[in-house]
Amino acid sequence: MANKDVFVWIEQFKGQPAPVSWEAVGVARRLADDLGGGVTACIFGGESLEDMAQQAIAYGADTVCLAEDETLDEFRVEPQAALLAQVVREAEADAVLIGATF
Repeated sequence: MANKDVFVWIEQFKGQPAPVSWEAVGVARRLADDLGGGVTACIFGGESLEDMAQQAIAYGADTVCLAEDETLDEFRVEPQAALLAQVVREAEADAVLIGATF
């Protein structure tokens, strides 16, 4: 595998994170600790994602990847998945965790 980092997609809708995202960050933290890597939380949405980024750090993320664009504020699978795939591919992440809420 490329590196030992674990990425977590933080599902949000209009600035409100899904609780499962914080559970996923906790699982990612344990997995990354076992692998000897770090945790990156990926947050995609409209404006003012900084509070959510701080929450991700509090729940166990080491770093946060933010993508702020109004078109990402409404949940649409295709653009979010494409962006996450690009970020993960470029980072060569070892694992990606995504909550299943739909």
